[in-house]
Amino acid sequence: GHSCFSGVSARMIANCFGTDTVSFSSTSPDKVVWPAHLKNLRRSWHSIWQAAEENGASRIYGGVHWNKDNTQGLSIGKRLADYVYHNAFVKRG
Repeated sequence: GHSCFSGVSARMIANCFGTDTVSFSSTSPDKVVWPAHLKNLRRSWHSIWQAAEENGASRIYGGVHWNKDNTQGLSIGKRLADYVYHNAFVKRG
């Protein structure tokens, strides 16, 4: 699930922006539940896809999935986003 969601989200954003090369950073989203050493930790990425790959890898590190689950999920998400972008959106102007 996480890899599919990450793949489709990252690819759709890249399709809409016209590029995947978008640098951004973020801090830990939960200031209460996260362990103290992770609070206010800042992560940075040089592309949207890099963040999607890291999100999928987190499920491997957590012992929830295998690497193949991650790569297949990202691939499915990418293909789904491309299909929706090219077939469901109406291009204007």
